[in-house]
Amino acid sequence: KMAGNASDVVEVNASLSEECRLIRSVVGGILADESFVLPTEGNKTCLNMAERLTKCYSNPTEQAIEFAGWLVVRLHGIIVEAQKRGNPNEINKERLWRNFQLVTSSEDFALKWGTFLEQLSLSDDPLFYQTLTDELFDQLLKKQLTSVAQGDQDRVEDCAELSFEEENAVRYVGGYVVRKLRDQPNCAKFKPLLKELICEDSQNENDPSASWTNAIDRGGLVKITNEANQIFQAIECCLRRYMNVKKVTQMDETYKTYVMNMVMNDDDVLFYWCIAGFDTEEENEECLHHIVNKWFTIRGFSFASSIMEMYKKENKKGTGKSKSLRTKLYCDK
Repeated sequence: KMAGNASDVVEVNASLSEECRLIRSVVGGILADESFVLPTEGNKTCLNMAERLTKCYSNPTEQAIEFAGWLVVRLHGIIVEAQKRGNPNEINKERLWRNFQLVTSSEDFALKWGTFLEQLSLSDDPLFYQTLTDELFDQLLKKQLTSVAQGDQDRVEDCAELSFEEENAVRYVGGYVVRKLRDQPNCAKFKPLLKELICEDSQNENDPSASWTNAIDRGGLVKITNEANQIFQAIECCLRRYMNVKKVTQMDETYKTYVMNMVMNDDDVLFYWCIAGFDTEEENEECLHHIVNKWFTIRGFSFASSIMEMYKKENKKGTGKSKSLRTKLYCDK
């Protein structure tokens, strides 16, 4: 009978969403797991809940589909956040399991599961939903790493993982960007969206870069949420692929438009934008465009300064007096 139930679970309706199919697959694994065969009260409860959940996702309600989407996206976000920027096929294991424990042990996570199980008239059993969560996370992790290994590595060839100091700088400048946009008259309509990116000190107490920002704050700093920080880190990493010394010869008056478009459509940027609670509606997309544009402007000044310094150092090697960079660029046209 147990084997029959497991095979039924595997036959997933093709019309179901990917998230629903994943949950059904995990539930099927629980039903087929021999460790749950022992006739203990806890095992009986888990198997009963698994069977009920299988029926639920055979013909899922809107609430069930919404919950599946939330759970998969939340767990997938933990994996993406732990991937090394320069080599996404490598995982920062310490960050991965630390964030997994923080998320799955949070009050919000337990409340989401409890509310969903209550809608199904099931008991709020931590053993069951933690088992399901662990198995789902394991499947998502394997799937993500396989996908990256088979994907195109060219998109990340020029982007190294951010150092701790760089992560601190990204969070700090991210707060500056949010404050500048909030105070700009042409961005007044985005104030409610920008407000969602700002947090109180206590909200990010577990993040090292937030602790650094809090430590240097003498009053007046705008501090961003962890989700907003991930958006800015994704923007920075994407920009580094196009704003580096190797690309200088390609840069002309159209280059900014090209790079802006690449950043706006970058998978990581859009993923973290959605994780922060925003969709791709026109107004939200326009707000993201202003954020990327402001970040591009700040980084553009920094990049131009570094190019100037490199030029000065290179010319110091010669013995004769050299032209200024501006004059050289003008004469070379």
